[in-house]
Amino acid sequence: MVNEMNGQTHYKMYKANKHWIYVGITLMVMTGAVAITSGNVRADVNDPTAAAPLDAPDDSITTAAVSAYQSDRDAYQSMASTASASATQAADEYNSSSATSDYAADLASYNTASNAATYDTKAEVLSQYNDTASEYAVQVSAANSANTVIEQQNNSAQASYESVQTKYDALPAKIKTAGALITEYNKTTDTVSADIAAKITKESNTNAVTASTSSLSNLLKSVNKAKGANSATPITVASSTDGSGAVTATLFGATYTDQNGDGKITFEDDIIPELQTPTSLADVTVMFYYLKRVADTALDSTDANGTAVKAVSAGAAATSMDLMNTASGAFKTSGSTAEAALVKSIQTELKTDLENKLKDIYSQAGMTFDEAAFDATYVEQLKQIAIDNYKEQTAAFLQTLNDLLVKFQAATTDTVWTSNSTNPLVGGLKTVIAKATQQVTDGLAEIEALPASDDFLETVYSGNNKITNSINSIWSTINSSIDNYGRSTSPMMKTVLPGLDTNGVKSAAGTFTFSNEFVASHQVIFDAAIGLADAITKLAEEFFGVTDDLQQTIQPLVTISGSFDVSAPTAYTNVAAVALPTAPAKPVIQGVDKEPTTPQARTITIIPVDLSGNPLEYAPSFTIDTIPGVTIDTPTVAGYSPQNAKLTPTPGENKVVYIPVNYAGNEGDGIQVKTAVSEGGYHEAKTADPIIVPEENKVVETVTDLGNNQPKPNQSIGETTNNLGKSLPQTGESSQSELATIGLMLLGFMGLAAVGKKKRY
Repeated sequence: MVNEMNGQTHYKMYKANKHWIYVGITLMVMTGAVAITSGNVRADVNDPTAAAPLDAPDDSITTAAVSAYQSDRDAYQSMASTASASATQAADEYNSSSATSDYAADLASYNTASNAATYDTKAEVLSQYNDTASEYAVQVSAANSANTVIEQQNNSAQASYESVQTKYDALPAKIKTAGALITEYNKTTDTVSADIAAKITKESNTNAVTASTSSLSNLLKSVNKAKGANSATPITVASSTDGSGAVTATLFGATYTDQNGDGKITFEDDIIPELQTPTSLADVTVMFYYLKRVADTALDSTDANGTAVKAVSAGAAATSMDLMNTASGAFKTSGSTAEAALVKSIQTELKTDLENKLKDIYSQAGMTFDEAAFDATYVEQLKQIAIDNYKEQTAAFLQTLNDLLVKFQAATTDTVWTSNSTNPLVGGLKTVIAKATQQVTDGLAEIEALPASDDFLETVYSGNNKITNSINSIWSTINSSIDNYGRSTSPMMKTVLPGLDTNGVKSAAGTFTFSNEFVASHQVIFDAAIGLADAITKLAEEFFGVTDDLQQTIQPLVTISGSFDVSAPTAYTNVAAVALPTAPAKPVIQGVDKEPTTPQARTITIIPVDLSGNPLEYAPSFTIDTIPGVTIDTPTVAGYSPQNAKLTPTPGENKVVYIPVNYAGNEGDGIQVKTAVSEGGYHEAKTADPIIVPEENKVVETVTDLGNNQPKPNQSIGETTNNLGKSLPQTGESSQSELATIGLMLLGFMGLAAVGKKKRY
């Protein structure tokens, strides 16, 4: 029910497959207003000046205020539905995107590679890391974008809910009492709708099988006669097997079981035995369909070897006569009676059930139910339901016709079809479709012009002498036209095709079995014939309205909503944010080998000291990048020799003992440079060598830290941030000064030596 001031929400009643589906009826009865039993004053919700109290005089709330709350609540519910859908869509698009799944796969691949005992090459693992980290950055952005949408939608809906809830809290106690009762009742509509659906279905089926006992008896006789003539080639039906091994088949809403235990379902062995006492319109429909298949199509059967074959029944001719004389009429009588009963139940029983429940709720809340307003609104809603149903059902008719047209057009590619059709089936069917389309247009204009009434749905179906193009009228015109097409397909199946199949086999009883090669060559003809039988039966089913799944029709009809619904707003449930992707762990390169635990290189300080632990004057401290706890070759310092060849560094400062070497190469305690004896016996100073970190101890490539799982702007993942082993200091300036002094002295001695040598010459 929707407040009339805010427009009507119309719902549809239509048939899906074989079922009637009534999607909602909104009964609006606040046109007169809701009043309490303690007062007789009522205000029209359509009157914006209405100010009469709904409750006792001490309550100042007006009908207009209740209507305003309902309008806001309905707007919130609509908005919340949209918000939830938008947020869910954002989450689904991210979670189901190929980029998300691709990243997960690439991350798994990278993790496998980076956790291997060794890398193939350092360059390869760094490249894979960079690629994966780049993907990660994109995915983080996509996830954040999705979560922004989700958060915005959730926040908007929650804010709207809180606003509407505040307005509900301000309503009088009696209004909220009714609202609470309505909320509790609406929780039971699953059970209520199931009970009503069962009741209406039973009534409809009873009417179908009792409408004309003599006609139904004649229909059953025709079925049994066709079964007897066709016993050699039973018609197989598509079936399914459940977990327990039970084999079943469902036709037009009725389910049939494997009666003889051969693991398949056939009309003759399994279905027809259950039809001897029909109990529903579905049973009657199945009988009619069986006769159509026998009379006008090739039959799907199996040969003695269990191979699927197509055959023509020996009793096909007699069955065709029965169809024309009795069977079609009996089927139409049963179906039309069931349809009329169903329509009547919808118009009367559902209205009565809902009205009684509303009266009870309003009575418990101490409020008066306005029956006149209820009746006036109900017929308006019934009219809209009927119009929507008219559109849906006639659209289904036209769709069935167009599906058949596709099969007929395919058959025209076979010269056997075009040469032997007794009438132009494609052209004729196009004419039928055009005529039916015009009838639908004219009929819709007719029913929209009619005033609302209690029997409006019945009028749409049967005409009631008020309209020309009722659903019944349109179906009858279509059915009578295409049923004549069987005069082409039937003789083609019985005479033409058997005469062309030189490899086919005819039994003594007269049944002809086609060769599989022939069927394959003319499949479009066989499909067109079966398509015609299917279409004729389906059109009747669409009109008669099989009701075995009526519950989904009933539930919206028995749910209190709109203007009669003064319940509290439904709390909004937030849509969950998407999970952020997992970042790839950066690798640590140790040459080609990698430590299983992937330890991280750190900058540590080396402080050269003497044997007493005092820092060396001419060997300042320096830093190297290496992995703490991993033993390395002790870095060398020019002019000194490390006491230990190996060093296991720790984080922070590391004091390392170095022993100076004298100019003769022997250890001393004050010489800061290494010297060598010249050819003439004089000492020659050498330039101080740099501190050298062994190659195997260098971490020559590093990768960029992602920080908070994010790549730094304008920086490549894995970009080298320092050149390890190049940051070590050279020896001090004081050593260079002393070397200069010693050098001058040596030059003097070298000059004297040169003079001495000259004298020897």
